[in-house]
Amino acid sequence: MDRIQAFIPEVRSAYEESRRRMGAFPEALRGQGYAYLHKANPTGTEEGGKNRICYLLPYWLREQCGLDEETCREMAVGNIFLMLYFFIQDDIMDTADPNACRALPLANLCHGEFHRAYSRLFPGDSPFWDHYRAYIAEWALSVATEAEADFFAADPLRLAGKSAPLKLCSTAALLLADQEENIPRVSRLVEGALVALQMADDWADWASDLAEGSYNSLLSHYRSAAGWPSDSPVQEERVRDFLYIDEGLGTYSAAAERLYEPEAYRGLRLSHLQAFHESLLANLREGAAEIAAAKRQLERGGLHYWLSQASQTKPD
Repeated sequence: MDRIQAFIPEVRSAYEESRRRMGAFPEALRGQGYAYLHKANPTGTEEGGKNRICYLLPYWLREQCGLDEETCREMAVGNIFLMLYFFIQDDIMDTADPNACRALPLANLCHGEFHRAYSRLFPGDSPFWDHYRAYIAEWALSVATEAEADFFAADPLRLAGKSAPLKLCSTAALLLADQEENIPRVSRLVEGALVALQMADDWADWASDLAEGSYNSLLSHYRSAAGWPSDSPVQEERVRDFLYIDEGLGTYSAAAERLYEPEAYRGLRLSHLQAFHESLLANLREGAAEIAAAKRQLERGGLHYWLSQASQTKPD
């Protein structure tokens, strides 16, 4: 949450403005929109903090690109609406509930607000919109082929494809700053952070993803370590053994570390983005270290360890 705390006034302002604009939605959809917005708001819910790169990236780019406060807020508002748009798309694709489609009208309203926000910054003939089309195509291809292509095994950076539209923000900031030559380099850094974020999410969600049949990079790592094809069925108990007995989270964390290139930040003023990426890697490392420490403790004396843990558990 530290990345958020430094920008609480800016984040609160962006969400307040997003809520104000959502107030112009048709009354029948307004309540549904407010519910999605509240869920994504880090100042109102802990869950909203998981997606902090979406609304903080404009502020993280301010030092590099010299953006003023109003431009940062407009981009943050646009990002919030784009985030909600893709949240709804994900909800619809990830559930068998036929009622989920009822959120599609709201999704289109959110997309319209994103478009309006960025249109204030870029006219219709701006190269920004060419990047927009490219990133949306990247997202669509990623969503359509993620499982069959097994991105994590083939090319881990492609995990960022599902979040490709977020690169619009960094590209927009660089275009406004006349730094178009930095777009490929900064896009790569954003992709790297997004891959680390996806890997952290996949660690947290692997059991539910397994139950739902969703693609998960940690499960891909498990299959690869076992020498199995990407479509091999997996048992939850075996994955737990891999994580807690074979310390598979350690090798998974090491894979995330290999994708991080700190030297790529040299000459750029993107300290917040770099710190965000490093914090995700630290969380994976800490998780792996905790598992390794618990395993060693059990090996030294399992009964004593579990009794000590039980003694620290307070009754409800």
